[in-house]
Amino acid sequence: MKNRLLTLAGALALLVVLGRFYAVPVYAQVKAALVQSRDEKARNPYQVRINVLGAGGTSTTTFPFVPAGKRLVIEHVSVLIRGAFADTIDSAYLSGNQAGAFQFTPGVYTQTGGGAYVINQGVLEYFDAGDTPTFNVSSSSANPFTTIATISGYTIDIP
Repeated sequence: MKNRLLTLAGALALLVVLGRFYAVPVYAQVKAALVQSRDEKARNPYQVRINVLGAGGTSTTTFPFVPAGKRLVIEHVSVLIRGAFADTIDSAYLSGNQAGAFQFTPGVYTQTGGGAYVINQGVLEYFDAGDTPTFNVSSSSANPFTTIATISGYTIDIP
């Protein structure tokens, strides 16, 4: 009886010693396998390009709405505006249903000649589920013009 008791005590002591030194690395490996970086920029890239013909000096480019359970983070806007402009662009801004408007400053408009303007700027705008990002351009010229707008960024999951 005494031998069995000593054997059981020795086995328990051995388990305690092994658990003390090996449990933490094993737990760290299991934890690393269960954790995932879902909000990383490279996991959910987003880029949309839309062409719109504006009439009467205004143009509104409407992008697809943000799906349920997502948030859209826009980091860059590129726009090419082409037409027969007698005057310059009055305003250009990015807006959404709930988000405030991001106004592009007049210094960002680069005239390329032949009635073309380019906006190429980094931004940081957030659009929640159901929002519809829009890019608006207005000019004092009554001539029609074409807007080619591209927004890029990434989406993240909203629990």
